[in-house]
Amino acid sequence: MPTEDMIAELSTAPDFLPSAFWTDIAGKNDAMLGAEGLHSFKRTVSNNYFNWPVTVPYHPYFVRAFLSWLKHPTAAVLSAEIEDQVRLHVSYRDDPIDLTALQRQVYKLFVCFTWETMCRFDTLRLSERVEEPRIGNPIEVRLRGRLISQDIANSIVEANLLLPRVAGIAKPRFAEIGAGYGRLAYVIASTTPSLYCIFDIPPALEVAQWYIQQALPGKRLFTFRRFGAFAEIENELSRCDVAFFTANQLTALPDQWFDVSSTISTLPEMTAKQVQLFLGLMRAKTRRAIFLKQWKEWRNAKDGFRMTRADYAMPPPWQVTVDQTDPLIPRFFDAVWETR
Repeated sequence: MPTEDMIAELSTAPDFLPSAFWTDIAGKNDAMLGAEGLHSFKRTVSNNYFNWPVTVPYHPYFVRAFLSWLKHPTAAVLSAEIEDQVRLHVSYRDDPIDLTALQRQVYKLFVCFTWETMCRFDTLRLSERVEEPRIGNPIEVRLRGRLISQDIANSIVEANLLLPRVAGIAKPRFAEIGAGYGRLAYVIASTTPSLYCIFDIPPALEVAQWYIQQALPGKRLFTFRRFGAFAEIENELSRCDVAFFTANQLTALPDQWFDVSSTISTLPEMTAKQVQLFLGLMRAKTRRAIFLKQWKEWRNAKDGFRMTRADYAMPPPWQVTVDQTDPLIPRFFDAVWETR
């Protein structure tokens, strides 16, 4: 992995260097990857992204998922399966966690309730076309004989909000800032002819590039590299399906080059200055729609500020066309702004 090149590229643009929050998380993620390797990252670093280790029935996320399932109960959940041994690493503990039999059952039910809720919002029926890849050694939860996960469920809900914004475009261009390990890129690239560009910092960018290479071997990738002018890469990039850039390289792409840009559970984890920097870049580089999925309220103690839903306003000509509580994780909002 070209870690040194990624760091060197980021270092040319100090405004894009990791915040205090992300410097701390990146250090913990590096330690996890060093101890367990990339091949098991879904049991380590992915628990710092969006894969919640819900293992008690009184957890608010479990309660919400259970109540949602009760509105449309399905018998299949009762026969779902989970593997016999589950070991996890989380950022707030140095030692691994071995789930008890009860914790494994709670986790299994949470994932199944989340999946069944997602299916009600999957108007594009993407869940019939994708399932959780075994790449990265995920916790194996099987429902109706298929490998499922929180990550795929969340990504399908997000894709159902994004894809209608590019209807009629033969090969739409997507940009995602802070893509975690590339879970949303995987779902969109698996189901839709497109160019999906990820802008991030290491080690997340390294993990995403490795993961997409392994999970989508038939796709053409534009792997991270340093470049000067956009003209140097334009022809190759246009022929690719997924591309990887450090966060600062977004400035090198033309204005209004992307049809849709998105960022998920990221902005409050930056500095206040970086929040404005990235929102401005998303408006400049996008011609159709901007999607934000963020905490409704979150305090970044390490960087010293707090954000609420009201802090994400977009100026004209951007107009809100979707503004809702996330159907799977209610502490988040989903919002789409469009210019047409």
